[in-house]
Amino acid sequence: MGKTVVVGAILIAVALVASSILAVGPSLLGTGGRVEGAERIDVSVIEEQSLPYIGDASSRYRVYVFYDFLCPFCAEDLNESIDDLEEYASKGVKVVFVDFPTHEASVPIHSIARCVYKERGTGEFLELLKGIYALYMATGNPPTMLDVLTVMNELGIDYPDQACVDNVRWDISGQAYRLLTELGIRGTPTYIFYDAETGKGFVMIGAIGPETLRNSIETLMKGIE
Repeated sequence: MGKTVVVGAILIAVALVASSILAVGPSLLGTGGRVEGAERIDVSVIEEQSLPYIGDASSRYRVYVFYDFLCPFCAEDLNESIDDLEEYASKGVKVVFVDFPTHEASVPIHSIARCVYKERGTGEFLELLKGIYALYMATGNPPTMLDVLTVMNELGIDYPDQACVDNVRWDISGQAYRLLTELGIRGTPTYIFYDAETGKGFVMIGAIGPETLRNSIETLMKGIE
């Protein structure tokens, strides 16, 4: 069985389980964007070392943003909130962008973005993310591969090495399945606000908007017992 078929099968499994109410693993999530209190969260399943981030790498305070490039609510929320995330990153919060594609068609886009980060750094990754979501909001249509290439050309971002794109595709799909089954992530956008010192955090689901995002980060920075 080829890798393409296996990747497709993994994403189908993610989409099917994510669309159900059944929690396959230890679900840490609240509902409807509500905080259900701080809990101990094992974030070790998040392969942080390979993911794009902004802010202080060793920060106690972390925000994990689970996103999908074909998710309209991600486009809406990050289009409005990315400046706030960058502001808090400048204050020492570590913001980690975690790929969670539930659409098979979004995997190649995530693969390109991840390799842009690996080869060109956080700055160009963020510009690409902003550009893709800005186009999504402007047109109201999910971005196609042609759209992504057009955005890259307009921003002057070189296409990454194809070998990197091909290899990371498998990693992204496999991690999406582990995030679903081991961490209980079921959809996008999802945010985990995590205190690395106490090992506790809380989860917000859905497009929470800039004000709720800011309030959640402020709550995090006051300390979670």
